[in-house]
Amino acid sequence: MKHIRKAMLLGFVFGVFFLLLAYLGHFEIKKQFIWTIPFLVSLLCGLGVIVASFTSKLLASRGIPDGAMNTAISFVAAAIVNILVMLIIMSLSGDFYMQEEVLLFSILGLAGGAAYGAYHFRIERVREKMRFLEELNKKNKQLQEATRVLTITEERNRLSRELHDSVSQGLHGLVYAMHSLRHELTQPSDRTTAILSHMEATAQATLSELRTMIQELKPSLLAEQGLEESIRVTVHLFSQRMEIPVEIDYNLPQQVLPEVELTIYRVTQEAFANIERHSQAKHVQLKISDEKDQVLLTISDDGKGFAKMSSSHGNGLRNMRQRVEEVGGTFDIVSKPYVGTTLIAKFPSKG
Repeated sequence: MKHIRKAMLLGFVFGVFFLLLAYLGHFEIKKQFIWTIPFLVSLLCGLGVIVASFTSKLLASRGIPDGAMNTAISFVAAAIVNILVMLIIMSLSGDFYMQEEVLLFSILGLAGGAAYGAYHFRIERVREKMRFLEELNKKNKQLQEATRVLTITEERNRLSRELHDSVSQGLHGLVYAMHSLRHELTQPSDRTTAILSHMEATAQATLSELRTMIQELKPSLLAEQGLEESIRVTVHLFSQRMEIPVEIDYNLPQQVLPEVELTIYRVTQEAFANIERHSQAKHVQLKISDEKDQVLLTISDDGKGFAKMSSSHGNGLRNMRQRVEEVGGTFDIVSKPYVGTTLIAKFPSKG
């Protein structure tokens, strides 16, 4: 439509020029007809663009792609149609036998309008191709990014498998060996018992950290089942392990950005890990909702809370804050001793 309007505007300008030329040259044209010339030429120029567009598409469907041949045929078709229409109009109006100058300028003007229509249509097709190439380039970049992410994910999966199959199994064997050693010792000294207990505690702590690392490396649950199901599985396992009821309010109707989805999942994992380690809560609430073009994550517990963060609290909260801010979100924590703690994270719902 845009190129049709431009062609009609050019036709109107040419029509005004021809009107002035006819008036100054005293051409024999009826007065009631002469004032319609700009509008008539404008309409016929628009018709030329339409004919050129239709002809070009028809030729393309018949095996003549965009090119010099396609453009030339489209121009000729538009010019012929315009000239025929003009001749019909002159015949019906009784002005068929006009001055040669009038007829010549009319034909040249209409042919010029048709030429402009064909030219502009050609330019528009080139622009469409450029837009298509830009979109193709954009899709190619997205594909490259997806490939990069897939490569990273596969590498993480490989590392997590190796950690689980080698290091994790070795630590399990070490813990089992220490348990067996404790039972084999009949009357161990206090120092021996203390050293053995320290070794067992260290091995268990290392094993726990290893599980966390494996979980960080492999978010397969999120990739396979989506955010809502991943959240529910994580919360359900926490609730079973800690024997604490967790109330879930998940109301997120639209699909969020992948990086936001992953961050919500990771922050939820970290928050429930903090509750498990520090809170001593009896009840937990989790809410995920879409509010005013933002995704809101709220996690509340009725645990012991805190007035001043310890180093262990601080590390976990700093990690969560960093994750949220990296995707353009905001993070806040509200806590009172013996009242509980509320985590509030807001994320952009669109890029």
